[in-house]
Amino acid sequence: MAGRLAGRFGHRPVLVGSYLAGAGALVLLVVADDSIPLVWLAIGLVGALVFEEASLLQGLLVEAAPRAIRDAANSAYFTLMFVVGAAWAAALGFLVATLGDQTGFTVAFLVMGASYLVAIVFVARIRAGSPPAAGIERLR
Repeated sequence: MAGRLAGRFGHRPVLVGSYLAGAGALVLLVVADDSIPLVWLAIGLVGALVFEEASLLQGLLVEAAPRAIRDAANSAYFTLMFVVGAAWAAALGFLVATLGDQTGFTVAFLVMGASYLVAIVFVARIRAGSPPAAGIERLR
């Protein structure tokens, strides 16, 4: 669904919406407390939103990168995605281990939600070209 929306409206606005919804889903996970239906709803939302982020970011990169460096930019993106993702997972694991399960998970989820809000600030500054579908139409 995110891919269809990004093809129509561009990757940046869909990514910003995804980040906002992801932050909201993480807050829902924290406030759900003992409500199992709310926990499952939050987990479903987080799962759906997290897996679309990488493809939306890659699409935004394709929109923003000049054609001459697009391949190199994609290579750098995938390298950084795996390195930063591993470091981020380790940092959140350290946070949970340091604070303990009860407090640590709550803080980790709130930090993750806050990181989505910080990501919006950076994504909003990216100057992207037209959505890929519009670019393909121009080539025909």
